[in-house]
Amino acid sequence: GEKRRVLREMGIYVFLGWVLVALVPLIWWNVRHEWVTFQHTGSHFRGGGEVWSWVLNPLYLIGTQALMISPVLWVICVVTGVRGLRMWRKLDERGRFLLMYSLVPLSIVAILSVRQRILPNWPAAFYLAGSVYGAAWAAGEIELGAGVDRWRRWFIPGVVVGLVMAVGAILGLAIIGQARVGEGVLRKRLWGWRELAHTVDSIYRGLPNASNTFIMGMRDRSITSALAFYLPGQPRTYEWTYDVVVKSQYGIWQRSFDKVGWDALLVMHARDRFVPQTNRFRAITLVGEHCDQRGEALFRVYLARELREWPDLYYHLPEELRARQKGRGGSKGGPTVH
Repeated sequence: GEKRRVLREMGIYVFLGWVLVALVPLIWWNVRHEWVTFQHTGSHFRGGGEVWSWVLNPLYLIGTQALMISPVLWVICVVTGVRGLRMWRKLDERGRFLLMYSLVPLSIVAILSVRQRILPNWPAAFYLAGSVYGAAWAAGEIELGAGVDRWRRWFIPGVVVGLVMAVGAILGLAIIGQARVGEGVLRKRLWGWRELAHTVDSIYRGLPNASNTFIMGMRDRSITSALAFYLPGQPRTYEWTYDVVVKSQYGIWQRSFDKVGWDALLVMHARDRFVPQTNRFRAITLVGEHCDQRGEALFRVYLARELREWPDLYYHLPEELRARQKGRGGSKGGPTVH
């Protein structure tokens, strides 16, 4: 029939060919790095947790999604989507296509939320088709029955509520920034990284051995990435690893680490307790703090002297190392901290 004729047209195969060509660099990079992308992605789908999380995780998903697209539009999305699935055979191919790329994957995400927490941005791509589906229904192009179609009058108010929420969020963040309110939480997570980089750079330039000193973020790779971006000249910035498995792109860069004998500036959140797990440096000394407008420390900067060794990182922890770690019960010892 008409649909089968599409398969005989050259255009569809040209399109698929270009898609496959675009995937070649990604696949080749993963081949060279032991498919670390799949390891990272797979880590997002590890379940676990207490029994009560089976209830709280879906509630968390519902709350975050309602805030992202507005409560009114979220309810409309769920109601029209569920109704569309129930009327699957009665919908035309346009409606089915939009549902296949919106509510069907959203349903899978909802089921997944029972076993683990879903970050708010994960389902975002599925709202593209969902938005078209909702607009087509609101315009009368998709009929879902009188019981659901009477909700159409709420579509425009839902869009307005979403716009008001978006503008309110932007203005709220601007007010927080100007009023210096919530600096310990929102300000540190959303902005202030340029000021932190200025503090770190000032300390770095005052070191007598700066040419043989590298900069390293502790625990949170957001520190490492912010310093890598905001420090003058954007120097190579490293991440402290607490085990021998690559956790981020910075771990990939630290394979075969060649900084033995160097000093390091270690930057960490002030709230964190500094407990080195290996004897990597001769000594570690507090040399500065980055504070908010009230003088409360947000970050601390340590000078670590003379790197003794740095473990080579693995993409996947070998079985013999896993068994050895269990047998030791964890690493002990560490450098002196003053």
